[in-house]
Amino acid sequence: MIIARCRSLNLVTREHILSEIRRLASKNGGQAPGNDLFFSATGIRVHEWRGVYWVKWSDALREAGLTPNERQHRYTADFLFAKLAEAARHFNAVPGDMQMKMYKQVDQAFPARQTFGLHFRSRQDLLSRFREWLATRAEYEGVLAMLPAEDAPTSDRGGARC
Repeated sequence: MIIARCRSLNLVTREHILSEIRRLASKNGGQAPGNDLFFSATGIRVHEWRGVYWVKWSDALREAGLTPNERQHRYTADFLFAKLAEAARHFNAVPGDMQMKMYKQVDQAFPARQTFGLHFRSRQDLLSRFREWLATRAEYEGVLAMLPAEDAPTSDRGGARC
């Protein structure tokens, strides 16, 4: 894709960005593109519009005549633990990062694996809280048995990894 740039400043023009936003929305049934989709489809980076033409992506979408996408809600711990328990049953083990990624293909409602890292301080925190949650739910007794012993060492590489 050819990006229209002002020759003297080598900047992407405001009009070009707005036209690309509208084009992508049209291709997507009128749904406003997210910033990541916009970049991957056009090659126009955030620094080329943020602080140049608009403060926020939603400002650009509004100027293009579109309604900005709503922010995704934060998942509850109950929802995350129920989904993690379903994945554990599927794999017959508490899933790790790649298993979570694979399970997302089986269950589209399964949160992205990074979501767990954003909700829990560490793997140890996740497993500890998951254990407490499972202990109060008889229907997940088999999943509770899949967890490593409480005193078992965990690799904690920043963010919760199962």
